[in-house]
Amino acid sequence: MIFRNKIAARIRKKIINPYLKKKNHNHNFTIISSNCNGGVIYSDLGEQFRSPTINLYIKPSDFLNFVSDLKNYLSEEIMEVETEHNYPVGKLKDIYIYFMHYRSFQEAKMKWDERKQRVNYEDIYIMMTDRDGFTEKDRERFQKLDYKNKVLFVHGRTKLPDEVFVKGYEKEKCVGYLSEYKNILGIRKFDCFNYLEWLNEEDENV
Repeated sequence: MIFRNKIAARIRKKIINPYLKKKNHNHNFTIISSNCNGGVIYSDLGEQFRSPTINLYIKPSDFLNFVSDLKNYLSEEIMEVETEHNYPVGKLKDIYIYFMHYRSFQEAKMKWDERKQRVNYEDIYIMMTDRDGFTEKDRERFQKLDYKNKVLFVHGRTKLPDEVFVKGYEKEKCVGYLSEYKNILGIRKFDCFNYLEWLNEEDENV
């Protein structure tokens, strides 16, 4: 598995990412993501992180609260909280943010504060998955979010707007880690969704 992932990562870096970068025309977007998927997309496209939601995850109910009042939440200072986790956790008003890829809260807060200043509120994209305790109530709330550009990755077939069915998780209770490689050819699991077309849609309509 490790060898396969190394080959996949090399192909992604040498072949797929250069193609994606060439085709991308949107260089000022903000992806607000409930987990690492948004950050991986930024990295693959070689774009600056114009979002604070990088290398972290937020549980569904908290994430929906966050994006429902984004400017207000981002105007508040994030505070450190003690938990049983072996990585830093922050609290922003009434929601918790899990910085699982950071060594310290100080590092996480510095990056959060730096990146939230780059948010482009005129070009927001919401990205969420049906994991980490996601419920049908969360699904209903997601559908009601007042954002033109939003996507929810789900483990079952769907006809609801702004939802993308990810094959392979039909017998599971949620989707898995979608930034993982699907095969040795460098295809990630979230590549079932054409995020490049999603990000470039406004540009193409001009």
